[in-house]
Amino acid sequence: DGLGYVVATLRPETVLGVTNIWVNPNTKYCVARVETSRGIDTWVLSCEAAKKLSFQRNVEILREVSGEDLIGKEVVNPVTGRVVRVIEASFVDPRFGTGVVMSVPAHAPYDYVALRDYILSRKGGSWESLEPIPLIKVEGYSDVPARDVVEKLGIRSQDEHTLLDSATKEVYRVELESGVMRSDVVNLVEKEVVEGARSFVEEISGIPVKEAREKIKNFLMIRGFGDTIYEIMNAPVYCRCGTEIVVKIVKDQWFINYGNPEWKKLALEALSRMRLVPEEARTQFVYTINWLREKACTRSRGLGTELPWAPGWIIESLSDSTIYMAFYTVIHKIREYKIPPEKLTYEFWDYVMLGLGDPSKVGVDQGILEELRKEFLYWYPLDSRHSGKDLIPNHLTFFIFNHVAIFPESLWPKQIVANGWVLVQGEKMAKSKGNILPLHWLVSTYSPDVVRLAIASGAEVESDLNLDVDVLDSTRAKLKAIHDLVTSIFRESDLSQVVDLPEKWLLSRFARNVLGAYDDLSGVRVRAACLKIFYNIHQDILKYLEMVEKPSKVLRDLVIMWLKAMHPVTPFITEELWHEIGMNGLLATEELPSRDELRKMIDESVELSYLFLERFIDDLRNLTKVVRGNEAVIYVSSEADYKHLVESIRILREGGRISDVIRYLVASGFADQKQAPKIAKTLVDLIMSLPPELLEAIVKVGSVSEYEILLRFRKFVEDETGIKIKEVYRSSDVSAPDYGGKKKTALPFRPSIMLMSSS
Repeated sequence: DGLGYVVATLRPETVLGVTNIWVNPNTKYCVARVETSRGIDTWVLSCEAAKKLSFQRNVEILREVSGEDLIGKEVVNPVTGRVVRVIEASFVDPRFGTGVVMSVPAHAPYDYVALRDYILSRKGGSWESLEPIPLIKVEGYSDVPARDVVEKLGIRSQDEHTLLDSATKEVYRVELESGVMRSDVVNLVEKEVVEGARSFVEEISGIPVKEAREKIKNFLMIRGFGDTIYEIMNAPVYCRCGTEIVVKIVKDQWFINYGNPEWKKLALEALSRMRLVPEEARTQFVYTINWLREKACTRSRGLGTELPWAPGWIIESLSDSTIYMAFYTVIHKIREYKIPPEKLTYEFWDYVMLGLGDPSKVGVDQGILEELRKEFLYWYPLDSRHSGKDLIPNHLTFFIFNHVAIFPESLWPKQIVANGWVLVQGEKMAKSKGNILPLHWLVSTYSPDVVRLAIASGAEVESDLNLDVDVLDSTRAKLKAIHDLVTSIFRESDLSQVVDLPEKWLLSRFARNVLGAYDDLSGVRVRAACLKIFYNIHQDILKYLEMVEKPSKVLRDLVIMWLKAMHPVTPFITEELWHEIGMNGLLATEELPSRDELRKMIDESVELSYLFLERFIDDLRNLTKVVRGNEAVIYVSSEADYKHLVESIRILREGGRISDVIRYLVASGFADQKQAPKIAKTLVDLIMSLPPELLEAIVKVGSVSEYEILLRFRKFVEDETGIKIKEVYRSSDVSAPDYGGKKKTALPFRPSIMLMSSS
């Protein structure tokens, strides 16, 4: 009847093996006049497909017919000339493709099972003209691969979708990877409907499926028997409004040509000069710059900026706003001086952003124009652009392209930070998942400071952040603990004036943590900075309070600096605390300590002394797990012993061996030829057991006054371990008793401990 029954396929090479056409008897079909590559054709397709196709080409619906009315009609295969029948099948989805499906039972498991069911129910088991038609040879399979896989998986029904999907994947994969068109496929051409069909089919016989697929597609397209429909392969996809999304071909679309080779070269040059966080993103940026070509940059509806030279077109969001940060630099001045929009001409922007043109001819007061130019140059180039990592393949790369196209090299961006996502219970937040945490709910439930600190300390900016109730609750508890600690320190009236080792250690640790946080923030390591400021310093203050019987007023001075350091992340609670402790003015206007001020507070000798004390307490605790006792006699190394440890560290660092340490010990007079090997082995074993940063500190400082430290902190050690320190001796003291032979085993940074039980 002259109608075209259009079938959609991803495997055009199988058109030679069509045994029948499937339609859904319960679906409405449309007869429509369709604009095609060869003119106007009249097609039969599902009404859903006709509507979908109308977004891609001109479609005029002539009438509707039921699927039931199409059953039994005969159609002609344009490649083989074979007449095949239209048969009903409930599995046909009218929303996918055209709603008309070609049946290739030899090479499509769904078709094989559907046809088998049809023959068993309607034809009494007689296949007759519906026998599968073999087209493709695959090693390890029979002439009908679809049947092989269906039988192997034991598929009994069309309803076994999971098994049928697996079967389809297997057949499609092996045929594409290793399939070859049979040499006798030319015999399938019964009549030449399309001129040259026989010679063409003869040409593709014996060639790989990969090649045949492209050749058949091109053959049909050129002769007007093939066309293209754009389909969303993971359909259905829905708009937020609930409407199913379809592909639309936009006429008179505007593109930005990111394929220009000279432009790409500039973009790559800018990227090479840029700092990226994370650095691993560089590979993705390079890949994107290289593959980008023409990019559609407009749309016809929605919110956005109108394309200046094409009324009715709106700049789409990924292409828009790529240099809006340049606009931010001067908009406050434009508003301040009430410059009307009509004066914001090309000449105006050329001068403000590029320094081009004659400012006296722009039409804006020259003094104001010069002020705007200075304002722009004060802020530009852009120091850091932050956006989501999912925008690297588009918006962030457009940002680079557009900057190098417009601005001179001196104004190219310096840094891009590709943020991770916020996850909830391990999943990306999405409306479809129903796991959105609204900001209003978060801040009203937990307070802005809790949310800020949870996000800042939860993950580095390039990593995904898992934000859940447990994280928020623990962050709230942390801030409450800090609040309670600060207020308790300022409630304490009996403070000492002492500035001893504990105070010096606390100040040094504070300075080191804040300096480290400065470096972290310069490197956009926000989480690392937060851990130093909110967690390390908090723990250090608690340790200090355990060390001393009465805190020093130094602690109050330190807390004041601590509030300043916490303020950028948690401005509300720190401002409140600032006033609670009796400070005047706004904390927000206070200055943080400078790097030079902080460096002067660092005392590496004091920090090493505390490390010694901390390790000694750990060693004593561990010893009590294997040796019984409630009293201890301690033997410590002299400061002179450290000289030999430091020199041994240097020897090993410079590539020396234990033999070099032995020679040094003998040459220095510390040991004779007989003693030196044993002492050298002991020293080397000690060095190998200490972490590199501790070895570095020992070399830098030189020695630790172990004897004085243990006497000074005897009570602290006893409180921490529950062991009474009976006596502390220098191992070099010839008058000191030698309990259990422990005296000679003392090493630098590793005192010898004799644990005993009191009577």
